[in-house]
Amino acid sequence: MTWFGVGVIAGLLAIAPAESPSKLSADLERAIAAGEDEAAIGIVRKLGDRNEPGAAEVLLSIAQKGIPERYYRECVAALARMEACGEFLQKEMARGKPERKIVILHVTAKMTGARGGDLIAAGLADKNAFVQRLAVEATRVRKLAATVPPLIDLLQTLLRAKVRDVLYYDVRDALTEITGQDFDAVEDWRNWWEANGKGFDPKKVEEGRTKVERKVRGGKTDPTFFGVPIASKNAVFVIDVSGSMLLVQKDDIPGLTEVGDQDKHGEGKPPEEKLTPENERLARYWMRIEMAKRALLKVLSGLSADTRFNIIAFHSQTVPYKKGSQIASPATRKTADAWVRGLQAKLHTNTLDALEAAFQSDPGLNTIYFLSDGIPMKDGVNAEPTGPILDRVLEINRYRSVKIHTFGFYPIMFRGGVAEELEKANQFLKALAEKTGGTFTYMKVDPNEKPPPDFK
Repeated sequence: MTWFGVGVIAGLLAIAPAESPSKLSADLERAIAAGEDEAAIGIVRKLGDRNEPGAAEVLLSIAQKGIPERYYRECVAALARMEACGEFLQKEMARGKPERKIVILHVTAKMTGARGGDLIAAGLADKNAFVQRLAVEATRVRKLAATVPPLIDLLQTLLRAKVRDVLYYDVRDALTEITGQDFDAVEDWRNWWEANGKGFDPKKVEEGRTKVERKVRGGKTDPTFFGVPIASKNAVFVIDVSGSMLLVQKDDIPGLTEVGDQDKHGEGKPPEEKLTPENERLARYWMRIEMAKRALLKVLSGLSADTRFNIIAFHSQTVPYKKGSQIASPATRKTADAWVRGLQAKLHTNTLDALEAAFQSDPGLNTIYFLSDGIPMKDGVNAEPTGPILDRVLEINRYRSVKIHTFGFYPIMFRGGVAEELEKANQFLKALAEKTGGTFTYMKVDPNEKPPPDFK
């Protein structure tokens, strides 16, 4: 299996033929195709040690192809170490295809010191939205003073648009994280920078504040999903409807089996009394799947007509609302409402297929909202290792920078018990959000919320 061609590199460097970039490129191709990790990684590092444009061209060309994530990470790390190749990367950033520019921005995010500000600035000024989003992420990682003016320029461009999508809020967040300031108007940002930009050091801002978990911004009229604003105008909601979603999250209902280890064993401590009809109704209301449905129905009712959306339910299989994203017209929201109300929980937790289906649903997708209560377990018997799932998501998402906001049920129960299986599932969800620039949110029971009279 071959991911990339060779031969375009020859002649770039006057070095011994046995160690020429083209020879190393061919050797690396063979090692990757054979899955020979030690050999492939050794060649990547050898190229990185060259610290010259010919070797950088090999790594960049290989990295922009669909190679597995473990090799991609090594190529990016090697390029980030090559301090003598800044001019080469700058030229490639100016003339390369979007995929090539995105690789360079991944490289830039791994650089150290003051390097890379010019590359980020070029990405922020690019016309491709995916490139812009990667550039914004790079600014949040690197926190370089040199990226503040181009961020302000991009904010001004986005403010001219009639629709404010997630990129607008990401730029606002990046500016705030770098400067410690938060303005609405571009003029205020420019005035502040004119007065404070000379000699400005983002490190002093970072040192002077406590760590704050990343939040999600949104407009005043944007609906929320378990408190997270739905600022995206092209989103997919992925909802777990496996059998464990039938479990009742509120465990202090008289007559109800304690949640405890139900996620793991399917049973908990036997109740000391029988459920009354009213408590049965209350238990149905606080089933996990009902909590998810209520939150999603609330979102659907608040989506603006300029939003594209889709919903994918999953158990052992994926069950999409539609094959592709839909405009949130009144008619579409009505049919989606009925579809959500009809969802039923069953079978197992096929997480990877659900995530792949979400990415395939729309090429312009920029945000996934992913809700689950279970460890990935396609066959219902054996827990799947989450590392390969995360790597696969990163491969799919390499040139798209889709944010995945994840939602997991709170594992601490009213009676003081801890649902350990929920917390294991939540660790995966937290990693999925962190690696894609999203956020993780606990879904909690509101003790003051009561089911409406018409709920049966």
